[in-house]
Amino acid sequence: MDRLMKDFALFTDVSVNPVLRLGTGACLALPASFLDRVLSEIGKSEITARITVKRFENTSSTQLELKTFLWALGEQRKLSKGRLSLYTDSQCISGLLKRKSGLLARDFLSRTTNLQLRNAPLYRRFYSCHDESVFEVIKVDGHSRTSAREMDIVRRIFTIVDREARRALKLWMNELRGDRPKGMHNNDCA
Repeated sequence: MDRLMKDFALFTDVSVNPVLRLGTGACLALPASFLDRVLSEIGKSEITARITVKRFENTSSTQLELKTFLWALGEQRKLSKGRLSLYTDSQCISGLLKRKSGLLARDFLSRTTNLQLRNAPLYRRFYSCHDESVFEVIKVDGHSRTSAREMDIVRRIFTIVDREARRALKLWMNELRGDRPKGMHNNDCA
């Protein structure tokens, strides 16, 4: 039971092809105590082995950031009910909690058009998740309450997550183009 109450750090990042409206989201959930380790002890392979990637279709960069976070939160909540710190470079996600009262007051309507915001359903889900299980959002590369030593570890981990999201999108784009590994031809059996 103690394992279910641990605090976690959740890292999310995305890579999107805006022309095709396809993207990949990467997430990494780690026990919060992992961030107490010495930077030199954290190996890339140790991190990449724990990263999960998901493909998303018909999406924009903002939608992809939100969809990835909501998916990652759902996956992480299967593991733990402890406190959660989300690490993201998304300006949208990092600003959503500050925008909550204004968006709710306007019922998610645009100030200029008075129409519902395109991402209103995702914003509602985000706020619902936050109400159910309060989490902290920490913007990577911004000013943070996190110590400088911890931010070095956070940046190292986040860079690995970012690269995996990009690598996954590149692989997907290669699949769509029909690219084959060197030495393999279209008539080769797999």
